[in-house]
Amino acid sequence: MKIFRPIFTFFVITFLFSCSQNKEEIDLKLSPKIGDQQTIVSQVVTTGNEQMSMKSTMVVRFKVTSKDDQNVFTFLTDLRYIKTETKMFGEVEKYDSTKDESLMTNDERSMHEEFKNALESNFEIRIDEKGSIVEPFHAIDGNPSTEALVDMGNIQLVFPNEKVKVGSEWKNEKTNPLTEQVTKSTYTIKDITENEIIITVGAEIDGVSGLLSKSKVEGEYILNKKDCTLLKGTLAMDLQMGGNAKEVILV
Repeated sequence: MKIFRPIFTFFVITFLFSCSQNKEEIDLKLSPKIGDQQTIVSQVVTTGNEQMSMKSTMVVRFKVTSKDDQNVFTFLTDLRYIKTETKMFGEVEKYDSTKDESLMTNDERSMHEEFKNALESNFEIRIDEKGSIVEPFHAIDGNPSTEALVDMGNIQLVFPNEKVKVGSEWKNEKTNPLTEQVTKSTYTIKDITENEIIITVGAEIDGVSGLLSKSKVEGEYILNKKDCTLLKGTLAMDLQMGGNAKEVILV
């Protein structure tokens, strides 16, 4: 009887736990309505040590302008503003794109020239219902700027074709067009609530020959259950030269 009692208790606890788990299955599909708008705030904080740190904030507005027969959405995008702050060995440099150019320092004005085309352009990007980018950012008002406003790979997840539930995993790969580094990501459904889908991610970024070894990234995304649009995302990684970097994406 002394042996039977703990075994019986273990099975009761296991049974109750399994019954309490969310068994709901859902099909992850991006499904905003035409006219819907989102303002994405991407904030990246990089800390090397006490003598060096960098903080940048980029705000981009997205508006759904159309949806075709293949369920591909067209988003009109507008870079609202950029703010940066760099601290290095006691020196602080700041940039704010909303600041009057006549009041900018030479360094601020030089940085402003780099972003000016993007700030003054209107862009479009086309994304299908599974989160794949069909057509990347492109200027639509004649401005030659082709700069990517934000890294959409960090904002828009590529969803699996099959239905998912709590515990489901899927993988995705993307290549950085500039460095040709491949990022391999594994996504896991952490929880499904009445209004939200919570997804964790673990990623590995290829190194650069002779310069950097592989890096690991961990993070979490919260999606609106109704249309699978982003509510919040966080990504963090340790830097190989010391320190860490963290990106927080808010809507």
